[in-house]
Amino acid sequence: MCKLSHADVVISFAAIVVLAALAAPSMAGAADKVFKVDAFGAKPDKRADSAPAFRAAIAAAMKAGGGTVQFGPGKYYMMSSGDKIYVAWPKGAVGVHITGVKGRTELIVTTPRLGLLRFDRSKDCSLSNVICDYETPPFAQGKIVALDSKAGTFDLKIDEGFPELDAPFFLQGGEWGMPIDRNERHPKYVGLDHVWARSWSKVGDRTWRVVCRNRHNTRSLAVGDRYVQLARQKNPTIFGLWNCTNIAMTDIVVHASPGITNGVVMCDAIVFRRFQVRFRKGTSRLITSNGDGIHVHGNRRGPVIEDCYFEGICDDGVNLNSHMSPVVKVESDTRIVVDRGPVIFKVGDRIQISEPDTAKLRGTATIKAIRPEPGNRFALTLIQPIKGIKPNRPPPADARRPGRRRRGPRRRGGDVVYNLNSANAGFVIRGNTFRLHRRHGLLIRSGGGLIEKNLFDNICGVGILVMNGGALEGPIASNVVIRNNRLIGVGQSRHYGGTGRFGAIMVRTNGTGFKLAPERSISNISILDNEIIDPPKNALYLSLIHI
Repeated sequence: MCKLSHADVVISFAAIVVLAALAAPSMAGAADKVFKVDAFGAKPDKRADSAPAFRAAIAAAMKAGGGTVQFGPGKYYMMSSGDKIYVAWPKGAVGVHITGVKGRTELIVTTPRLGLLRFDRSKDCSLSNVICDYETPPFAQGKIVALDSKAGTFDLKIDEGFPELDAPFFLQGGEWGMPIDRNERHPKYVGLDHVWARSWSKVGDRTWRVVCRNRHNTRSLAVGDRYVQLARQKNPTIFGLWNCTNIAMTDIVVHASPGITNGVVMCDAIVFRRFQVRFRKGTSRLITSNGDGIHVHGNRRGPVIEDCYFEGICDDGVNLNSHMSPVVKVESDTRIVVDRGPVIFKVGDRIQISEPDTAKLRGTATIKAIRPEPGNRFALTLIQPIKGIKPNRPPPADARRPGRRRRGPRRRGGDVVYNLNSANAGFVIRGNTFRLHRRHGLLIRSGGGLIEKNLFDNICGVGILVMNGGALEGPIASNVVIRNNRLIGVGQSRHYGGTGRFGAIMVRTNGTGFKLAPERSISNISILDNEIIDPPKNALYLSLIHI
């Protein structure tokens, strides 16, 4: 056991905006405006589609200026969607509170091609007191019954009750899977933590031959291994929040998700309390969510994640980050043009400019003025000058052909901008449990936050990982407090913990391609009174940082 205490470390954390006092959105005035889903035609405990009634109740609450959408006890089957993506997708909702009877209301989505609920441009809303699951699991699981390392193939016998690989959601989903330990319900610790497939074909009763993209991937597999094939990439999150303010997700249990469990993008003041991603009691399922437990991108404040529980996740428990905007033109030390991408800039926002190859910080400045330019670009006038800014090369001509799909801005050899006011500052992650994940407990590419009193138990990756994401996700982090956490046996996968380049708690400055950067750019990280038990290799791994 390794007991770590650095009580004498004194660092200024003026950038941390503590949001722990955030309460759930007020339901004042909603008590007398209750919209019971059953009254709109929902049929609990009957295998009938309750989705139209759910959508109608939300629409009625929105028309009334807010109110409570109330589910009764029982199972509600959600079979349809108004937009082919989510069962319900309210846009512009204010004061809409969706709730069930705690421990007794179940929302069952019948196909992994649908997410359950997404709020867009909404304010002061909440979801609470529901249990959520998929009738058809969004993955296949079974046992490897044959292996041909020379051909790079393995035969997967799929368990009864799980979809086969010709299901429609596999055709539009991702093509990767993961080996599972033969005896315990966690990823196999030896070898690769995931395997990409090129194709598959049926060769017998519920038996499919999977062709690996790289035949060497089969070195991580053995006949008799349990295996999960995911249907993830283009399938939706079970919950989504986009450009929302003051949303609470409380007392919710999720047993499965086809993608990320919660996708939170460009929001403000989001609260998760007593949110659980966990195995249903008595289930034979080997995983829960195909993606991250909570994935937060570009929030103005927060989130707060307290007293939550995450297990069996195929990616990170919590992932916080924001997107870069490449510099396309430098007019002066106080005037630049950026390719905005999925980032919102406002006058008064603080920006960080860096060079991703070396992680060199050019500097930070406050936006004085913003002028839109053609092609989703913005000219930013800065109050403080920043010297030495390097613009990116223009994209090749074929990237701008009419009809060519735009995949967002890309860096081409120059500097990038992060909006520090849209980088999740003030996040609080407290009192949560993370166990049996494929990847990391926390992946933090944000600054100004608090991580405390969490339990990390036998996850494959790093327990707490603070870093920048090279040229894409960032910013370069600073002002993070990590204290009073307990980490037991994290870094179990040889892919992560066994190499010596990882630790139970890890802080690292990256260049592009996740290579070690020559600059010491991450700063003001406080690591206090954490207990680390039985790390496979390092308790702490700190690289190219200012502590």
